[in-house]
Amino acid sequence: KTIVIARCPAPIITVETMHLQEINVPDFDPNHFRELLRFIYTDRIASDVLAEMADELLSAASRFGLDRLKAMCEIELARNLELENVCDVMALAREEEAEYLEKCCMNYMCKFNTEVSTTAGFERLADAHPHILAELFAHLSSPDYQDPDTELIVSPRISESISGSDVSSR
Repeated sequence: KTIVIARCPAPIITVETMHLQEINVPDFDPNHFRELLRFIYTDRIASDVLAEMADELLSAASRFGLDRLKAMCEIELARNLELENVCDVMALAREEEAEYLEKCCMNYMCKFNTEVSTTAGFERLADAHPHILAELFAHLSSPDYQDPDTELIVSPRISESISGSDVSSR
C-alpha cells in the first residue's frame, strides 16, 4: 500500500483507508484496477493489455495522475484510429484532457472529413460535443489549413513521459 501512495499523485489509498483489507474504488472495473495497480507497482504494462484496455486505462491514468501511463495510452489509441472509432476517441481525448491524442484525432478527422462525417460516431460526437465539430469546421475553413500528414509523430511531451521503461509483452 505504501508503494501505491508513493507512486500515485491522486489518492487511491489514504491514511484513513490504509488499514483496510479491501479498498472500494467506485465506478472502476476490477480487471482495469488490477492492471492499473500492476502498472503502479512495476511501471510496465503488457502490450496486449494496453491494446485491449487503452481507453479505460487512459481514464484511470487521468483520474489518478499517472502521466506516463496516460502517455502510453494516448499513443496506443492514436496508433489505432479508424473511421469507425475516431469520433469516440476524440470525445474521450477531450474528456481526459489528452492533448496529443486530441490533436491526432483532429488531424485524422480533417484528413478524412468526408468519410468520418458519415459514421455513427460522428452523430454521437455532434450530439454530445457540438463544440468539437465547430472547432473542426473552423480548422478546415482556416486559410492557414494544411492537409495533415497521417503519419503518427510522437510529440516531445509524450516521448518524455514514456522514456525509461517500455510496454512489455506477456
